[in-house]
Amino acid sequence: MSPSALISGWNTSVQSWLKERVYRRLPKATPRSARMLATFAVSAFWHGVHPGYYLMFAGLFVMVGVEQLVVVLVRQLEGAPALGRMPLRHEGLDLLAILPGQGEGWGRV
Repeated sequence: MSPSALISGWNTSVQSWLKERVYRRLPKATPRSARMLATFAVSAFWHGVHPGYYLMFAGLFVMVGVEQLVVVLVRQLEGAPALGRMPLRHEGLDLLAILPGQGEGWGRV
């Protein structure tokens, strides 16, 4: 399961509220990464002023960013004419995307 899938499945009512009230209310011209960072910051503030919350949400921000980069890179490799079509499945992308989260804590598979 990818970091994005973990985030969307975790406390879905709060996640939906944050998506509607923070992420989607920012101007469309705002880069996706800035909207995502703002949403994580509001969520961290919502949980309290303990530094661990900010570190956790900063880590999630990095993991989702890495996940997006991996997906883009793999899709580029799949379409490269010199390499032909690589038969990567979604499970393979999920595995590659979650590897940065394999430290201590909830990121274990």
